[in-house]
Amino acid sequence: MSRAIAVEVALVRVGATGPQRTEILRIAKHLQATVIDYRERAFTLRLCDTAETVDHFIAAVRVHCASAEVVRSGCIALPA
Repeated sequence: MSRAIAVEVALVRVGATGPQRTEILRIAKHLQATVIDYRERAFTLRLCDTAETVDHFIAAVRVHCASAEVVRSGCIALPA
């Protein structure tokens, strides 16, 4: 039985400086999120992965920045 290939895209805008910023960027690198916009006091990350990984990423970011803005695509799938 074949399985579908499914992913979800999330954009996460984070207002963080100093040690918070460093830790969030470390988490992003670990989960292969991409910085798509970088400002002095905020930056935006894009993550494309399973819904579970997106959930984990958002929870980890919110530990360091409770005011993160999140937009999610929902699951996108293609039959295998």
